[in-house]
Amino acid sequence: MYAVLAELDVFSLISTFVPLASTSTDVYPLPPPTTLVGALAYPYVKHKYGDIEIYNDASPAILLLNKVLYVAAGIPNDSIPIVSKGVERTYQHIYLRRKYWSEPGMAYTVSIRPVVQVDKIYGLYIVKDEAIDLVKYVFGIVRVGRKESLVAVRRVTVRPLHQVLTNLRECETRFYFPSSIASSWSRENIDGVIMNMPILCTENFRRTEPKFSEFVVPAKYSIKPIHVIVNENGVIASINGFCIPIPRGVLNV
Repeated sequence: MYAVLAELDVFSLISTFVPLASTSTDVYPLPPPTTLVGALAYPYVKHKYGDIEIYNDASPAILLLNKVLYVAAGIPNDSIPIVSKGVERTYQHIYLRRKYWSEPGMAYTVSIRPVVQVDKIYGLYIVKDEAIDLVKYVFGIVRVGRKESLVAVRRVTVRPLHQVLTNLRECETRFYFPSSIASSWSRENIDGVIMNMPILCTENFRRTEPKFSEFVVPAKYSIKPIHVIVNENGVIASINGFCIPIPRGVLNV
């Protein structure tokens, strides 16, 4: 297994909307696991299969589920994720009554959407040995989430996973992690918050009810890292000066 850390410069407001909201939705402070896999799948699928939007009645990103074991997003230690509002043009033709479909001037409207302001994000990918070919596609990541959320890859670091694992039981981190691997972590709702995020499973890449799990996520507006003590279900990786808690179960796949 390999740990692949991608450093991404952010060139626009980014947003990954929380699923299943019936009205105005919130955004995740950092892109969830499914979004990070989708970001990598975009260059991979485009090169391997061309311009396809559906693969066997699923998102083409489903092709990476047998290659990527775990993903997590983080921010620089001196960065603050700020949640704000953005004004954007929204396509609305599909929601109009049929008699208005021939009116080009009604195709778009103006919406106020929640967005996250951050200059840089990191994506950690743990990939299988036989999937090391994926690394070259990491350099092709150009967006995270929606097509409006533009990024560029600044640097990619690749290490065998066993080389970055530590014997540490606690650390300070700006990466999110499953709450199930922590015996404790500091200052809930100040340094970090519990959020349900979509996990890496086939259901979350099909048109079915999404599957979630609890993650501890850096709190928006927080200036301090999360101090976490991992339990027997977690281990801590150290790469490029970042400490990143990951599930121990990844090591046994």
